[in-house]
Amino acid sequence: MLKSVRWTQFVGYITFVMLCLIVTAVMAPSSASAAVQTVTVDLNPNNGAPTYRGSGFLYGLSADGSAPAGSLLSDLKPKLFRGGGAGLSGGAWAVGGYNGYVTRFNSILAQYNRVNAIGAKYQILVSDVWGSDGRTIPDNTQPIFPGDNGNWTSWNNFITQLVTDKKANNMSNARYDIWNEPDGAYFWPRSEAQYFEMWKRSVQLIRSLDANAVIVGPGYGGFNANQLSTWLDYAKANNVLPNILDWHFSADPVADVQTAQGLLTAKSITSVSGMTIGEYIWSAQQNAGYTAWYLARLEKSGVLGANHAIWDHCCDQGLLDDILTTSSQKKGQWWAYKSYADMSGTIVGTTASANIDGVASKDATKQSASILLGNRGGETGDMDVNVINLNTAAYLINNGKTHVVVSWINNLDPLAAPVVTQSFDATVVNNAIRVTIPWNYDVDAFTIALTPASASAPGETNLPGKLEAENYSMMNGIQTETTNDTGGGLNVGWTDAGDWMDYPVNVQNTGTYTVGFRVASVNTTGQIQLKNSAGTVLSTVNVPNTGGWQTWTTVNATVNLTAGGQTIRLYVPTGGFNVNWLNFTLNPPTGPVVYQAENAVLAGGAKIMTDHTGFTGTGFVAGYEFQGPSTAFTVNAASQGNYNVELRYANGSGSVRTLSIYVNGTKIKQTSLTNLANWDTWGTKTEVLNLQAGNNTITYKFDAGDSGLVNLDKISVSP
Repeated sequence: MLKSVRWTQFVGYITFVMLCLIVTAVMAPSSASAAVQTVTVDLNPNNGAPTYRGSGFLYGLSADGSAPAGSLLSDLKPKLFRGGGAGLSGGAWAVGGYNGYVTRFNSILAQYNRVNAIGAKYQILVSDVWGSDGRTIPDNTQPIFPGDNGNWTSWNNFITQLVTDKKANNMSNARYDIWNEPDGAYFWPRSEAQYFEMWKRSVQLIRSLDANAVIVGPGYGGFNANQLSTWLDYAKANNVLPNILDWHFSADPVADVQTAQGLLTAKSITSVSGMTIGEYIWSAQQNAGYTAWYLARLEKSGVLGANHAIWDHCCDQGLLDDILTTSSQKKGQWWAYKSYADMSGTIVGTTASANIDGVASKDATKQSASILLGNRGGETGDMDVNVINLNTAAYLINNGKTHVVVSWINNLDPLAAPVVTQSFDATVVNNAIRVTIPWNYDVDAFTIALTPASASAPGETNLPGKLEAENYSMMNGIQTETTNDTGGGLNVGWTDAGDWMDYPVNVQNTGTYTVGFRVASVNTTGQIQLKNSAGTVLSTVNVPNTGGWQTWTTVNATVNLTAGGQTIRLYVPTGGFNVNWLNFTLNPPTGPVVYQAENAVLAGGAKIMTDHTGFTGTGFVAGYEFQGPSTAFTVNAASQGNYNVELRYANGSGSVRTLSIYVNGTKIKQTSLTNLANWDTWGTKTEVLNLQAGNNTITYKFDAGDSGLVNLDKISVSP
């Protein structure tokens, strides 16, 4: 069956990206190859609840406030909106008088009611309601602007009407944003002196009419410290300072807020209650990567709120400043805002690199942590995320591991959802983990979700068990169709050379598995490979001609798997077949099963060491100098019964030493460990222990009445 041209083009785009996105966790502080950038997430600081201060929109709603519908808006937890009916018919006040004004006021009232209901503030763009929106006034040279020829009558009447209507409609959470970008001729084609006079008169009149007025300004088109300083001097001298200081398009809001606060402090201005950024993100920066970076900077800046700027489809289309497509489908940018809105609990610390920054939160109630990572631009290559002080969020650790899910916010229009690129358990070392992300396109963003490692992480399938072929987390090149096989549902088809599907799994037991592939084909050349996340081929099986595309048979292969969360890839070296499912069955062990002590659960001071030779694996467990240490092995038994459990240990103390053995929480006996030549010499001691079918916990503990002072290397379990 042939793929459609459209599908092939889409796959051709994502194939190059996805093949590069292999995300691995390595134990901190050990180093791998040097990353281009490093971001540190410190879980220790509690910086308060998420503010979502970056979730604001300029002209993001339809004229009547109804679009975007429902969760397209509410899921983003917006905190600020800015509008004034720009471009609506009627000529506004400046051209159409009161009748032109009513159209625009009714629009802002409808928008205000929509956003006020979900807890957002609304900044009334007063100059747009009046008509200075770059399109309503046909000739800016005519004496129409406030104060032209010394005439303020029309402007005063307009302000009075606006304040009266705002109060009459109980718009208590609306603010007065007096003039948009008065430093540019496009919106204020008059002198600075005339603007200053307009500002003074407007503030005085508004406050005389509305005792609870919240005034925002000056709304300059960019951040210029000298320009802002001059304006603040004038506003202070004339007692017309705003309640909220506002400007647009900070290159870095963190730096600009610090500079602005320095100006306020130097001028002894204390009446300004906060700052907003009326518009942010230039047209060329409209992508998921930059948006996520800017949201991180806004969260750190301390601004009260900020509005995403609008460049296309202004100003009443309800597309949230084009983070939705014209058919209201979600773009990559929308998902960046959604990931930001999903932050919960408390904000924690992040240390940015030159071009990569993030915002992160931890939530004890949800037992989770979330990280959103963005790219300022121009940065590609490996990026490390070091998550430190995990002990301050101990609920994220189970059996010494934290589960990590990395999702890729592709800057596609539309984007159905972020794609999980990897799901795995990371071993916590020195209260830290490291996640390495190959960042192939600077316009993309990433999220990292942390939860405690468990028997089965979200989205994972437990093995032994069955994988439905269509339940992949990522794929390249395949399509699905309804199957006629027993059980119904879907099967995967249209397989060509180079196609693949990824499956996040949680392998319950290390061992050899028989994999049954449910296949159908009219060809004899099909072949399947199973690979791990590093690309290593684990097993290969040939697909026979079954007699039809819906004539099914099962072919088997064997594969060796290690316990834990991981991703298995079904790779197609040669296509031309359908797949319905994969079934993994654990084969009974033919010899002793080895469990390394350094991979066990350590408590009471037990610790991993490498300072003596002769150990197997990556280290041994020491720390049995005083009462309390324990090493707990999780051991799987095929059936209930007695098993030989051989402990490999070192005892160079000069005398026989003892430890207590527990099975599934019950103390079974005290074991005696013979003295050996030195601490680099290893011996064994076998005990017969009764185990239940399935998982068991075998613990070696320095208990009351024991003498301890031994090192543990591993145990080997056999029937």
